[in-house]
Amino acid sequence: MFARSVKRADLQRQFAAVHVQYGKLRLGAMVEGDGETNARIRLVGQHGDVEIKVVYQPKPGKFAGVTFLRPRDVLFVP
Repeated sequence: MFARSVKRADLQRQFAAVHVQYGKLRLGAMVEGDGETNARIRLVGQHGDVEIKVVYQPKPGKFAGVTFLRPRDVLFVP
């Protein structure tokens, strides 16, 4: 599912930290993306919103990057 360059332990820590800070998350709207290799998606949390940016490599069909970002329209992140 993930490219070798993605460090899974680091990704798991990021997900855990986001969960602690924002609470239970659910998918929101897609903010931007090209429909093939990258997307930025809003995650709606119990304690505020966060966005996740994912980069996908069609060949070999794996995710090459995952980053959590402050939504552009939010001035403060809890």
